[in-house]
Amino acid sequence: MNTIRLAVCTTMLVFAATALPSFAAVFTLPDSSTNSFLYGSFNSYSLPILAFQYDVAHPGTGVGPGTPYYVTSTPGAIQDHIVVMTGANGSSVKTNFAGMDDAFAASGPSSPTFSMTSGNEPTNTFAGDQTGSWDSTIAAFKSFLGTTGGVQNSPIFMFNNNQEGTAQNLKAWGQIWFEDSQHVYQNLVFDFTNTPSGGLPGGNGASYTTPFPTGYVPLGTDYVLSGGAIALDAQGNAVPPSPGPVVTTINHNLGANQAAYALISTQINSFLASSLSDQYETMHLRLYMNELNNGAEQLFIMAGMVDTPPVATPEPGTMLLMGVGVLGAAFMSRRMRKH
Repeated sequence: MNTIRLAVCTTMLVFAATALPSFAAVFTLPDSSTNSFLYGSFNSYSLPILAFQYDVAHPGTGVGPGTPYYVTSTPGAIQDHIVVMTGANGSSVKTNFAGMDDAFAASGPSSPTFSMTSGNEPTNTFAGDQTGSWDSTIAAFKSFLGTTGGVQNSPIFMFNNNQEGTAQNLKAWGQIWFEDSQHVYQNLVFDFTNTPSGGLPGGNGASYTTPFPTGYVPLGTDYVLSGGAIALDAQGNAVPPSPGPVVTTINHNLGANQAAYALISTQINSFLASSLSDQYETMHLRLYMNELNNGAEQLFIMAGMVDTPPVATPEPGTMLLMGVGVLGAAFMSRRMRKH
């Protein structure tokens, strides 16, 4: 199938060798144009590679707990975030804030697929709540995100890859849309999908202009592949596993207790920060996954921001990496309390 590993198994191909930002009160991601891969409307970052590069820029900090890009996703760590889907038990993890759905239960180890349906949907309802999606009022969503310095914080979507054995990859597709209940404004739709095929290094979500209709069921070629190990050189740039100046291998199948990927949509962020968002009432999210072999993947949302430094001419090495991005698949070894 014409798919590629989820929003960042290839992301590392475009990482610039620049210093990464300091950790802040809200989760801060570096500039998406040199640190992420675009899939549809969403830029995706590799958290373990960001951590590796941070350690390169700040020797001795390491890549483990307590460093900026190590995101713990144990029940205790995520219970104060928005949890969209989880295999964790306990009401503190599954119960979200007023005005939004509680968390969907992840697939069990015997199920190779996951989708949001009426059969596994949380029971809480509110005005504008729909069947077959995770829903929130925009007021509740923005209230959770809060502001920093008077500026609306952005949603950072965190994802766990939790496969087992040699089958490290899974496939994922998602969609978010915003709805005006009065139907004065048309739905605003944003997809996480394998477009352009294989993703786009450092791409801008504004280039994705033909989202799927709401209710669309993804085909095999629409899915993005997630998981697997990536070989890096000393600067944190991806290299062929062999031959090549391999310094370390970064795994993205980190299990249920550590997030592997961070996803953002710059278009969603701009919408939520604008007065236009006041004209819409509800937000809806749909997620599909398949080729699962363990279950208990997680999707949760943190409040954050994206660093956008002044525009500068990329160094030649960075441009080369961006050009190689489309060949990324050849480099792969195998392939949110709530009250």
